[in-house]
Amino acid sequence: MIAFLRKRDEDFRTWFMSQVDGKANNPQAKLLVIFDVISQWLDIPEFRGCAFINAAAEFPLEGNPVHQVSIAFYDKFRNYITDLARQCGFKSPENMALQLTLLIEGAIVSEQMQRHSGVAIQAKQAAILLIEGSLR
Repeated sequence: MIAFLRKRDEDFRTWFMSQVDGKANNPQAKLLVIFDVISQWLDIPEFRGCAFINAAAEFPLEGNPVHQVSIAFYDKFRNYITDLARQCGFKSPENMALQLTLLIEGAIVSEQMQRHSGVAIQAKQAAILLIEGSLR
């Protein structure tokens, strides 16, 4: 399970970052394109939720190695978003990254529960409001 999750981490992050980089060329645009890329992932017929969220739910004890690998994935993901938020000049890039990550994680779980619900679009709309409001 740990080997699977580590491989999934590597494969997903490589795919994800290449998609974001290929669709946007500045940090603010990348923060929004993240939601388009997530939406693309949620729409594939094989989508069954996030392996890391699912694994953390199955192995809920924080000391469990499976749980720790899952946490590490989301730490890296949030750090990527924090770096983009920092490049945008947000006063608190860590808070912005946490808020955007919560929208993404919520969309992932919602889509797993109810397929083709359009939650990624709604999450992106909320992200636009967060970003625009924070840059004023």
